[in-house]
Amino acid sequence: QIDLNMIYIVLFVIFQVLYTINSQGSSNSNRGDVSGYCYNTCNDLKTEVLSLSICREAKRTLPRPKVGDFCSIAMEQAFTDVCQPLCMSETPVVRISQTCRSASMEMPRPTVLKWCEHGYKTAYDLTYSKLFDRFNEQSVDYTNEEEVFEEEAIIDASSEDNQEIRNVKYRIPILIDEETKELIVYEGQDIEEAVVIFCRENESNSDELGDCINRLVLSVNEAIESL
Repeated sequence: QIDLNMIYIVLFVIFQVLYTINSQGSSNSNRGDVSGYCYNTCNDLKTEVLSLSICREAKRTLPRPKVGDFCSIAMEQAFTDVCQPLCMSETPVVRISQTCRSASMEMPRPTVLKWCEHGYKTAYDLTYSKLFDRFNEQSVDYTNEEEVFEEEAIIDASSEDNQEIRNVKYRIPILIDEETKELIVYEGQDIEEAVVIFCRENESNSDELGDCINRLVLSVNEAIESL
């Protein structure tokens, strides 16, 4: 005698298995479509975001072309590490250690590693600054001061006797020690001054202070020009 209840249970299980397989296949297909779209989109944006000036000094540094090549490869990897996750509504992950691991073993040390890290950090900051708004519908418009920063101000503690209220003009995300921090430029403030203050507050190694300032002056100016 056929047990109808058992047949119903078996058919139900088979249906659930087929439904799960189909759902996973559809999800993977959709993700693949998004990934392919973002890959093509980021390829189209690469020349718009990256600049040859990022690795210009590296390409002049001996031994050539080794130093310049490591800088350029790291620069393009940083762009990919930022662009594709932003496009897919994901959070970018800093991969400077993996990207420049081989550079740390190359001679002369630490020249190759230094320029590899320079290429990655500069491109990461620049890409994040230029593409965050493009891919994030709820992102902050740095230039829309009246709506966003109308009531936002800080007290300038540089003069205890005459404290001055200064309005925020730009907020630029900067990668420091694999952590994204904000470089703030105030109304009427020179960009170089803002960079110097930022580097002094965030660069623990005094020997790297000059490199931090030189690198960020370039990337911050380019980021602001693109806004």
